[in-house]
Amino acid sequence: KSVTVYATAPSSGVNCVSATSGAVSGYVAAIPTITRSGGAASQSVNQNVALTGITYTASNATSISRGGSLPTGVTSSISGTTLTISGTPSATGTFGYTVSGSHTNGCVSTTSTGTITVNAGTFNSATTWSYGGLTWSDRVVASPSNCTKVSSLTTSKYTTAEYKIDNSSGVNRYYYSWTCATGGSDGGSNILLCPSPWRLPTATDLSALVDATNYTNLISIWGYGGYARGSDVFDVTTMGSISSSTDLNDRYAVVLYYTNGTLARTYQNKNDGLQVRCVK
Repeated sequence: KSVTVYATAPSSGVNCVSATSGAVSGYVAAIPTITRSGGAASQSVNQNVALTGITYTASNATSISRGGSLPTGVTSSISGTTLTISGTPSATGTFGYTVSGSHTNGCVSTTSTGTITVNAGTFNSATTWSYGGLTWSDRVVASPSNCTKVSSLTTSKYTTAEYKIDNSSGVNRYYYSWTCATGGSDGGSNILLCPSPWRLPTATDLSALVDATNYTNLISIWGYGGYARGSDVFDVTTMGSISSSTDLNDRYAVVLYYTNGTLARTYQNKNDGLQVRCVK
C-alpha cells in the first residue's frame, strides 16, 4: 500500500527527497524554488535614484523571506509567497541580501542572492564653486533608471521623463527634460539627479547666482553646452541653459540662461533637454 509521508528536511534545509522502504513508499512535497522577475538581482545605482524593482516568487512553498541588508530607503514587502524589493536609496555602500522560500513540512529552497551598490553621486563633488552664498557642482552626468534614454526628446508632451546624451562636440553631454530632472510634475519634490545633501537649484537659487557672479567667471567654470530639442542639440558652443526644480506652469519651468554676455533667470520648455548643476 502506498502512503504519503512528510518528513523534516535535513539540517541543510535543501534536500527533501523521495523515499521508498519495503512496501511503503513516500515522498516529501517538491522542494521550494525561487524565481525572479522585474529587475536585475544585483544593481548599481546612484544615491537618491530609484532602484529598478526586483520581484521574487517562491513556488511549492508556504512562505518567502529575505535576509541580509538593504540600503536606507529601500525596503522589501511580501504578499503571499511573492517578495518585492523597491525604493530610492539614500545611503551609499554595498548591501548584500538573500531570498529563500520554505514549506511548513520543513522543506527550504536554495537561497537566491543579490547585491545593491549605491554610488555617492552623479558628479565629481570635489569640483565645486561658491556663488551667492551657495556651493554649486560641476555638470551632472548620470543615466537615471526611471527616465527613458532617447535619441529624440518628446516635444509634444510636457510630463515626459527623458534624457539624451550627445557627443557631437567630442564631449559626452547629458540633457534632461524637466520631468526627468525633478522626478515628476510635482515641482521637484523627488529629486533624482542630485545626491543628498545636494539638490536641484530653485528659481530663488538661480536669482542669487545671477546677482552674485559675472558672465565671464561662469563661462570659464561651466562652459556652454546649449540645449537639446527633439533629435537636435543647439548652441553647444555659444550658450548654456541650466534646469531648476521650479515649475512655472504646465509647459514651462524656470531655468538659468547665459549667452552673448548676459546671464539671466528665464523659462524654457519642460521637454527641452537641459544640463543640470546641483547646489547645497
